[in-house]
Amino acid sequence: SHHLNATQPEIDDPNKIIVFSLSMKMLLEAGNYSILITLGKVTKPNSGERIHQAPPIGPIEVVWDYENETAPFLGQVGLPASCKFETY
Repeated sequence: SHHLNATQPEIDDPNKIIVFSLSMKMLLEAGNYSILITLGKVTKPNSGERIHQAPPIGPIEVVWDYENETAPFLGQVGLPASCKFETY
């Protein structure tokens, strides 16, 4: 589980469209993975309310030929990510 914070824009026009975008570099050890992205808001410390959940992505299979290739990172996982809201 990984949590990112983005401030939701104030909506002064009900006809505006809000777009949430997420960019993530997936540095993963060989294996099978699924990704579930949920958008929520904090309601109190360590608790929140789900606003939307995207359909699961996966399974994604990551394969490495450890005898002939060098992995692009050290360790099992690295998920540097950023997110933002935009209005249109």
